[in-house]
Parts: sequence; C-alpha cells; structure tokens
Amino acid sequence: LIGCYSNFAHNNYRGQLYELQQCISLATAMTTTTSTVAASALGEIPANSPHILPSLYQQIYKSLDHVNVFIEKIEKSSFDQNFIDKNAGEAKFLRACMMFDLVRLFGRVPLKTSPTTYLDTEGYPREKISLIYSQIIKDLLDAEETMKEPGEQEIGYPHKWAATAYLAKVYSWVAFMTKEHLQATYEEGKQ
Repeated sequence: LIGCYSNFAHNNYRGQLYELQQCISLATAMTTTTSTVAASALGEIPANSPHILPSLYQQIYKSLDHVNVFIEKIEKSSFDQNFIDKNAGEAKFLRACMMFDLVRLFGRVPLKTSPTTYLDTEGYPREKISLIYSQIIKDLLDAEETMKEPGEQEIGYPHKWAATAYLAKVYSWVAFMTKEHLQATYEEGKQ
C-alpha cells in the first residue's frame, strides 16, 4: 500500500507539479507549447520540458495499475478479513481519487479496475463519463465503509472521513454537470 502512495505522490502526479497541472488549460496544453512557455516564465519548469499533461496521464495510469494489483492481491490473501477490508478500502479510495482526476482533466478515459501490464495488447476504449463516475462513487462508498477510523489510522494517511469528504466533492461535481458538458465529452449527442 505504501508503494501505491509512492506513485500517487510522484512528481508527475500529485508531487510538485500537480498545482501547475491543474491550472493548465487542456486545450492549450494539447495543441501548443504555450502552457509550457508560460509556466517557464513563472519559473516553474524549464522551457524545454516535455508537455506535462501526457506525463500526468501516464503517471495516473501507472499508479492505477499498482493500486489494482494491490487490491487484487490483498483480496486473495490469507490475512484477517478485517485487515483485508481496511487496506483494500484505502486502495479503493486512492483509485477513486485517480479516476476523478482523470475524468475531470481528460473527459472520457479508459476505466481500468483490474491489473494490466505492458504485455496487454487489447485496446481500452474510452468509457462513458456516467460509468466512470459510477465506479468512483462505488469505490468511495466501499472506502467509507471499510477504511480505518481517525484514531486507528497513522498520521498523514487518509481515514474514512476522507472518503466521506471526497464523496461529497464527487456528488457536487456530478450535480453541476450540464448537458453542454456531457455533449462536449461525447456522453450524449455528438457521435
């Protein structure tokens, strides 16, 4: 589980560049290098740096693969069921956070809930946003139910109330999605 947090905290994801990544317009970053130049002017990253959104996308999926491997392995383990539930719940919390970041930044993305490797040659289609949010909510509800209580969890790691707070954030995000947003992401309309 600590390895899952390590990928989550990687510089290309939730590390130093995360705030910068959140500020960059997706359209600008994918079509020009203006965002990189602007960030360079602010002294954040070198002007010759590669685009940071593609590296963010790759790092999130790398992190997702580690979380999915962890969930699969711990659920098949012979540990005490309470131990399995609490640790799997924490991993599902991380997976929900990652999927929430992906869907907000990139719209329709592949929904991966099982381990994959570079040997997998099968393509992964972009999933409907409604199905991605359903998985996010399912993971957060599982996490809220099974994660450690505030007094049980080590300082610096999330407990069940983090899942509750994130669930509220997801619900409010979904509640304010407009028909135009769904059309822009090909959820409905425009095929």
